[in-house]
Amino acid sequence: MRQDHNVTDTLAILSLLPDGLSKGLLDEFQTHLPDEFSLRPSLATLQRVSLAYSNMTTNPARIQLLSPIRHFVLENLPKQEALVAGLIGFYTQFLNANWDYTDGALHKIVPQELLNLHSVLHDAIKAEQRDTALIQASISFTKWSLYIGNPVEDIIRQATDSKADLPGDIRADCLSCLAEVFLDRAKLDEAEDSLNRAVGLHRQAQDVLGEAYDLATLGEVFLRRSKLDEAEDSLNRAVELHRQAQDVLGEAYDLATLGEVFLRRSKLDEAEDSLNRAVELHLQAQDVCGEAHDLRKLGDVFLRRDMLDEAEDSLNRAVELDRRAQDVLGEAYDLQTLKMKRKPRSLRQRNGWKLLLVDSDELRKRERTGEY
Repeated sequence: MRQDHNVTDTLAILSLLPDGLSKGLLDEFQTHLPDEFSLRPSLATLQRVSLAYSNMTTNPARIQLLSPIRHFVLENLPKQEALVAGLIGFYTQFLNANWDYTDGALHKIVPQELLNLHSVLHDAIKAEQRDTALIQASISFTKWSLYIGNPVEDIIRQATDSKADLPGDIRADCLSCLAEVFLDRAKLDEAEDSLNRAVGLHRQAQDVLGEAYDLATLGEVFLRRSKLDEAEDSLNRAVELHRQAQDVLGEAYDLATLGEVFLRRSKLDEAEDSLNRAVELHLQAQDVCGEAHDLRKLGDVFLRRDMLDEAEDSLNRAVELDRRAQDVLGEAYDLQTLKMKRKPRSLRQRNGWKLLLVDSDELRKRERTGEY
């Protein structure tokens, strides 16, 4: 170790990463470090003297510290400022390049880094390193955490409360993202407050898409609170702005939610019209899951109108689309609606609904086990 002047600093930096460093990211991380600092030889030295080890249970493998060693180093070894800055820069760039949680190719990369990302972002924002790229990374981190079903509030709250001189649209994006976390946690008062502030800032920044997104989410909040007049108004404004921005997918989701509002208000003609328009736009945008959701809700409308043939047709189309998208849970909901809400009119139909009952139960089992 004495021959490697960088090994102690490498150990100190490694202690900042709860899940260690992925071997697949070593070369990229190296580009953010000073030219004279060579990472690989130091990591090899740490492994040779058993201060670090390769965790082969992950793919790619990760270089990690045992927990007692990590906590001791974290508390006792100083960290070089240039290396910490490199670590923050690396993970900021990593998140901002890999923000799209809908991209299946990223699902094997980003979730493995979320614990490290949380640690790095938390320390960076706490130390008041609050540039725009870091704040954007905080938004991306929070959206990833929402996507995987484990929403984390503290990072985006820190970013939102930052006293840094941020552009209005970025601060508004923080508020929108924070509202998503509040909505997920059923903190509806906080969600509404954050979204109202975001609407004002996005409007001030002339960010039409940002404002439209806020209004759409605000519509969901109002729907959850059974404030149906406010929900309808907010969603209509969102539709108008998404149409103005020619955002087909945004408009489709607004119309779908608006259809739910109309359904709750027993405005069945308006609900059917809104959902049919949503189906057309989701089809145009090639959003299979969105189209399936619309058809499922349209099935509910038809059931309310006792139009059983149309309901069956709509729900069967939803089943087909969910199956194509491998959305097991969506397919189960479709089948459940078919089996629970339609009254069989013949023995043959009763037998058919029994089969649907078996199918939906089987799909739930497969959803729980992760098999499809």
